[in-house]
Amino acid sequence: MFKYYKIFLTAFTVITIGTVGYSLIEGWGILDSAYMTIITLATVGYGEIHPLSDLGRIFTLALILIGVGGFSLLVSYISQNVFSTFFYTTFQLKTMEKRIRKIKDHYIICGYGRIGKTVSNSLKTGNIPHVIISKQAFEMLEDYDNDVPYIQGDASHDEVLLRAGLLVARGLISVVHTEADNVFITLSARELNPKLYIITRFEEEATQAKLIRAGANRMINPYQIGSERISSMILQPTVSRILEQATRKGEFDLKIEEYQMTAKSELVGKTLKNSNIRNDFNVLVIAIDHGLAKTTFNPGPDYCIMASDRLVVMGNRKDMALLQKKFKLKV
Repeated sequence: MFKYYKIFLTAFTVITIGTVGYSLIEGWGILDSAYMTIITLATVGYGEIHPLSDLGRIFTLALILIGVGGFSLLVSYISQNVFSTFFYTTFQLKTMEKRIRKIKDHYIICGYGRIGKTVSNSLKTGNIPHVIISKQAFEMLEDYDNDVPYIQGDASHDEVLLRAGLLVARGLISVVHTEADNVFITLSARELNPKLYIITRFEEEATQAKLIRAGANRMINPYQIGSERISSMILQPTVSRILEQATRKGEFDLKIEEYQMTAKSELVGKTLKNSNIRNDFNVLVIAIDHGLAKTTFNPGPDYCIMASDRLVVMGNRKDMALLQKKFKLKV
C-alpha cells in the first residue's frame, strides 16, 4: 500500500510542478497550464495549446524526462487495480450465479462471521454443497474460499434468498449478528419454502419463542453451548473427552453418523439383532429418530427398523464406511 501511495504522491508532485512552471514561464492560466502538463506527461501528442518560448520548450523537455515514467506508473496502476478488478469482479459474479443455478439439495448459510465461517468449513470438509449469503463483499474477505459460491446481499430480502436457490435447497442456517434479522430471515425462508430445514442462532430467551413461531426447526445459542461444554469438561472430563473423540477425527478415530432409512433399504423390516449391524460391522446403534421430536435412545435388539427411521450410529470410521457402502445409506 505504501508503494502505491508513493506513486500517487510522485505523480501529483510532477503535475503540480508542471502546472506552476507553465504558469510562471508562459504566463498561462491554471487550466491551460494543467492541461499542457497532463497531455505532455501522457504523451498523447495533441500539440502545444499556445506557442512556447525557448525557456518553455526547455521546461517541457525536462518535464518529459523527469515525469513521464512516474505518470506511466500511475496509469498502469489504475488500469491494473481499478479497471481490471472491476471486470474481474463482474466476471466472477456471473460465474457464481451460473454455479448456484446448478446446485440443488444444498444448504444456505446466512452470515459470514466467525460462526458462519466455521459452519462453511465443516460443510466443505464433509463435501456438503452450500451457498454463503453475506452483506460483505467477497473480494474484500482475505480468508474467503473461492470454491464456495458466495452472494453479497441482505439475506432478509426474498430475492436474495431465491438467488441462493432457496426453493431447491435442503436447509438454511441463519447466523447473522442481530436477533431481529435472524427472525426475519427465518420467517421469509419458511414462507418461500415450507419444507425447508431451518437452523438459526439466538442469544435472548425471548427471541427463541419468536423463532419457533417464525418456523425454525432448530435454534442454537452459541454462548449456552460453550458454557455447557466447559461445565462438562469440569464435571465429566472422561465423558467429554470420549464424545469429542467420537465427533471428530481423533485418537480413536471414532465417528458418529446418522443415516436416513427408505422403503428400499435392506434394513427395513429387520430387527437390530437380525440386521447383524453389530456383529458384521462392529458399530453401535445408539439412537433412532422417529421424527416429530421422538427419539429412542439405546434401542434394544428386538427393535424393528422402519422406513421413516433415522439411525444414529457410532463406530470406527473404516467400519462405518463399509456399513454405508453395503446398505447404500445416505446421511
